Amino acid sequence: MTIIIILILNYSDYMFKPIHLLLFLGLLNQVHAQDLSNYDEKRLSIALDSIQFQIPETPACDSLILIPYRVDSVWGFADTNLRIQIAPKYDWVGPFINGYARARIMIDGIKSYTIIDKKGHEIIEPTPYWSSNVYCDKVIGISILDKWFLFTIDGKLISNSGFDKVARTLCSNNRIFIGAEHPYLSGYYRDSFGDTIIETPYYGWQLQGYFLNLSGDTLNETPIAEIAVFRDSLAVVENQYDCHSIMNIDGKLISGDDYDYMHGFYNGYAKVYQYEYQANGRRKKVCGVINRKGEVVIPIKYHSVLFSEDAWPMIGKYKIDDSCYFNEVYRQKGEIYRSDSLDYWNGYHEGKAEFRQNHKFGYVDLKGKVVIKPEYSWANSFHSGIAYVSKDCRYGFINHYNEVVIPLKYISGWDYAAMTDMGVDFHLDDVPLKFYIDWNGQEYYEESKP
Repeated sequence: MTIIIILILNYSDYMFKPIHLLLFLGLLNQVHAQDLSNYDEKRLSIALDSIQFQIPETPACDSLILIPYRVDSVWGFADTNLRIQIAPKYDWVGPFINGYARARIMIDGIKSYTIIDKKGHEIIEPTPYWSSNVYCDKVIGISILDKWFLFTIDGKLISNSGFDKVARTLCSNNRIFIGAEHPYLSGYYRDSFGDTIIETPYYGWQLQGYFLNLSGDTLNETPIAEIAVFRDSLAVVENQYDCHSIMNIDGKLISGDDYDYMHGFYNGYAKVYQYEYQANGRRKKVCGVINRKGEVVIPIKYHSVLFSEDAWPMIGKYKIDDSCYFNEVYRQKGEIYRSDSLDYWNGYHEGKAEFRQNHKFGYVDLKGKVVIKPEYSWANSFHSGIAYVSKDCRYGFINHYNEVVIPLKYISGWDYAAMTDMGVDFHLDDVPLKFYIDWNGQEYYEESKP
């Protein structure tokens, strides 16, 4: 589109001021923005029409455990006997979740994403500039032109609208959070041009989110201001005034704005926070726990509350200062069965909880007795009989008897790593590219000899 503008200025009766130029440029930008919007809608329409789902006639075996397997710099998948099941050809893969995995391949130097099943079948053809994500065994998300579109696994478009935000986790109740970012007037810039003062508005962005079901129906009428997911058929949602409420799977609020902050539900319980105002005018955030009925089961008075693997026992922590704590351990609702002054890091998992002392980590049992002395620079909770620990900047796993079952020889890119059924990725000094290990310490990679 070409625009030709002719300005005839008669300085004897009209003085052209900078404000007129600014107004003109604003009009020009508005026309250009509308033109770009129409152009992007056409691109989106073409892109959506070009998406082809390729559904295999026979489904893959979901019970087969496949772990990402690297050969030099390309990735595929191998079973637990190190037999390659999906040939390495991708420059990156994610672990399988609910039977599907993300994979990335370079096409003409451009990152291109796809979704594969456990037979290596590509559900969607790798396409440049697109990104994709698996939300569960029923939903796939595809990002086109910075908008997310949701599809069922057989290629049905759930909603014709694209979304700015999509929650990374689809809940068990088949509800997914989507959101759009809307501008709101945040304030004004003031500029002076001679005798003329110009106020230019500037805008911020606010998330307005909703829950969808798999039919694309919007469930909640009032928009949500923060990404949320359902757990235990309930979601903790935040409104535009930073207040938190509880929503059921039908999108109905079942509690008022009773708390300043809330965590999501876990095994039927949720942490809640309120502000207490002190004599010096400062406010202090205190924590407690409610159940699904909204009843307070741990008093709202602690610095924090730690959940255990099955919720109970719970640990209420008072923070005396940065290095001193006082804890009350609850066996069930309202029942304190012991107290101590340990610096707990997490709640109990498999009968042990990690604590920190003099910048080292160890473990205590349910009676508060130290069963693994603090000797590690980092420690994580026990899962399936082993725990992730580090010492001297090397990472590995120990069992309940403090025996090293996976050598502490790995370099992690993070201070924390969680072992899952699909393994965990690490580095070695002489192996610069990451690779996966499984629960038995088996390493899933091979390097060509120089």
